[in-house]
Amino acid sequence: MKKLSLVLIIAITLVSCHRNDPVASAFTKYSRHDGVTSITVPGFVISLASKLAPPEDKELLEGISKVKILTIDQPEMNRKVNFHEEFHARLNTGKYEELMRISDKGTEVTIMGIMDTDHTLREMVILVGGDENALIFLKGNIRPEVIGRMAAGGVGKQGIFSGLSAL
Repeated sequence: MKKLSLVLIIAITLVSCHRNDPVASAFTKYSRHDGVTSITVPGFVISLASKLAPPEDKELLEGISKVKILTIDQPEMNRKVNFHEEFHARLNTGKYEELMRISDKGTEVTIMGIMDTDHTLREMVILVGGDENALIFLKGNIRPEVIGRMAAGGVGKQGIFSGLSAL
């Protein structure tokens, strides 16, 4: 009976933690809808891509252990849903630090991250809402100098996310 109680407590804890994670809840809520594209790229695929990537993208890809992308493709649904309004407040509760915010012609973009004391990026969420909706989640260990090159457009020929095209 004690083992059963312990298993139930652990299960309830895991389920409640999953519900409190805004990224997980966004994927749970929207990933199975028509007109929504949901992509998850596990670490081993990213590792393979890093071996095929050009040298300027290799370091970035080696630092990423998971990528999840959620986008709305259907124009009707895009008009009804706003990922930024729905998830920004839940992401901006202290776990994630706001790294950048952009407002442009009906679209809001916020980039948030979790960084270690040595400024290594552990998680990054790019949240887009308005005329277009997307949520991009990166997990890994990206060193500050790689982040600096990304911000300066020095990773790959197109800048910040060109290294992900190898995926």
